[in-house]
Formats: sequence, C-alpha cells, structure tokens
Amino acid sequence: MKGSILEKILLAHTEKKDFQTGDVIPIEVDHIFISDNSAVPILKAMEEFSIYKPKCPVFLGLTYFHYQQQKHYPEIQAKIIEDAKKYKINIMGELQGHWHHNLLNQNKIKPGEVLIGSDSTINFFSPLNTLSISCGNSDIIKTLITGKMDYLVPQLVNINLIGKLLPQTNAKDVALFLKQEMDQLNLKNYAIEFSGEFLQNVSQNELHTLAFHHYTLNAENFLFPPIIYRKNNQSAVERDEDTKYYKELRFDVSKLEPMVKLKHNVFHVSELENLNIHKVFIGNTIGGTIDDLAFLAKVLNNKKVSIPCFITPACSDILREATNKGYLSAILNAGCTLLTPSTGICQSTNGVVVLKNENVLSSGIASLSMSAGKSKASVYTGSVKTAIATAIAGKLTSLKEFE
Repeated sequence: MKGSILEKILLAHTEKKDFQTGDVIPIEVDHIFISDNSAVPILKAMEEFSIYKPKCPVFLGLTYFHYQQQKHYPEIQAKIIEDAKKYKINIMGELQGHWHHNLLNQNKIKPGEVLIGSDSTINFFSPLNTLSISCGNSDIIKTLITGKMDYLVPQLVNINLIGKLLPQTNAKDVALFLKQEMDQLNLKNYAIEFSGEFLQNVSQNELHTLAFHHYTLNAENFLFPPIIYRKNNQSAVERDEDTKYYKELRFDVSKLEPMVKLKHNVFHVSELENLNIHKVFIGNTIGGTIDDLAFLAKVLNNKKVSIPCFITPACSDILREATNKGYLSAILNAGCTLLTPSTGICQSTNGVVVLKNENVLSSGIASLSMSAGKSKASVYTGSVKTAIATAIAGKLTSLKEFE
C-alpha cells in the first residue's frame, strides 16, 4: 500500500504515521452525507446530543422517499426538512431527483478529501480522487460530534484496465465483468485502486457509472487517479509508480461483450439473446445524466420502442437542460415514457409497478430493488446501451444491431 492513493489520503487525515492492513485508525472527515432512509434516527441523535454545530459540512439527500409507505409519510418528510434546516444541514435537490448530481454540480468536493455517507452510493464521488466511505448511523453520529471516524484499513487491490471499449459496451459492462472476476477471488475487507489507459478513454460520466458499483463488487472503497483534474492541470493525489499492492490485476476490456446481471449471476447478453423483456427502465443513478439523454436521443432518432420504456432524468437540472437541448423530443417521439426525477423502480415512486413473472431490464445498480423484489419479477440490470437496444427490439439484445 506504500505510495498508493489510499495511503496518501489516509496520512493526510490521521495523526498516525504508519499503519497496516487490518489496523483501525481515526481519520478526519471532510463531508458527511445523509440519505433520507437514515435521516430520522440521525436527526434525533443530533437533538439528544445537542449537536447544533457539526464538526464538518453535512448534506442531506431527500430523493429516496423511504418512508412513503408509512401512514404518516408527509408529516415525517416535513419533519426531516424542518430539522435539517434547524441544524444548518445542506438539503440537496429538495424533492427534485438524485442528490448526487445536484451536489456534483456545486463543485464542493475536492481531490484528496474524505467523504462518508449513510448510503452505499456514496462511492459515486470516488472519481473525484476522494476516499468515499459508506458507513452506518453510529459512525455518522460519532463523526458529527468529533469530526472523525474509525477506519478499518483494507487490503488494497490494484486493477489496471487497458484497451478501448467496443461501441456496444460501456462502464456498466466493465463493472459486471469485474464482479465475475472478483467473486472468484473471494476477498474480504478489500478496496480497489484503479489505474490504466482505459480510464483516460472514457468520460467522467462513465467513471461515475463504474464507481457506483463498489457495492456490487463487495469492495469497501473504489479509488481513482485524478483523471478529471489532470485535464485541468489541477493538483491532486497521484500514486507512486513503485506502489505495492496486496494483489495486482490487469484486464484488457477491448473485446468485452455486453453483459447483464440477474440477482448474483452475471451473463453475456449473447447467452440470453432473444429473451423476452416486458419493461425497460433507464435513468436516475445510472442512465439519467445529460450525456445519457443525449445518447438516447441520438439512438432513438426516427426509431420506436416496442415495449414500455421508462426514462428518468437524474435530477431537475438535468431534466431542464435536456428539455432546452431538444433531447426529450426524440425520446418521447420514440414512444418512451418520461418519469419525474426520482429513484423510480427502486421504490415505485412514479407509480410504475413491476408485476409478477415479468422480465424487466434496468440500467440501475442492483437487479433486485425493493418494489421489484416484492413482485417476484426477474429484474435484470445492464448498460444504457443494452437497455435501449432491448427496448427497440422488445427482446434482450445488444446495441450493435442498431448502429
């Protein structure tokens, strides 16, 4: 780990001069993120411990609506907002879509910082050259009081990605491929530090797509070199060339095929070619950025979807921009249904219900969401490219047929 990005960030945030894998070290935290599924107990603790001035900036995302099935949901949500304002917590995109993108647009996150969050998707920010840690409510509360958290130093694995992706694949396919590879190693308490030319060949949007999948790979953290900042000649945290890792893996992704995941199993699309799909969901956490909507508009120009295809912009700002740039016209003219910015399929927040025995394809992170799991549907997850190709064909297929 000596000379790694992880080691350098940790050394800048702890008084420890040396540490090993398996050590628990106190580290200073730069930002705290709370999602609304954990907001109630955390805000209650802030009141009980009189934490009126948290030790570092706190951000609250109000887009998941985890309490919407409860009897007094409107009152609960209103109380969350009231308390957040009382404790000077920054409310991200209040009721307006995925808070990660709202925060990203504010440029508050800097390279080399430590972020903690009560949601697994906190690793969304790791391409910003940060250490992003998903943790429980007790860690959040302790950090609110002290400004520090105890971090279990993981085994560090380097994954060197080389090659340029085929037109029909994207970073989602890379994540699913890596899940297969890492599952075989059966590692515990490990983090991944990425390197390689592949990272230079993809957009920031694709880096965030890959970053969302640390939970899928059972990794504690993802760490990225400062790809974004190199382009702007900004200072950031670089690894040393002679860094030694617990394991070093190298993969050429230039021939990688489109992939899909069902529960814990990953398949090549070609293995399931012609599988009937009944609904397609694209957007929100993955597939709902302005780059994604521009891509969908291009592919759908003068085409029609043959099965219900639901498109969810990640946040209201993206919805406005897509409207102004005319992307929505092609998407709607193709027969897609536009959903308001929300988590969509995860909680059926738009009223769209996945039915029993349906085959559903989603561009989201997990193939088994809360609402879909209750329906006993088969919910596959795949890339935006595979999803839109499937919506056009009405069966599982890859994008190459439509180029």
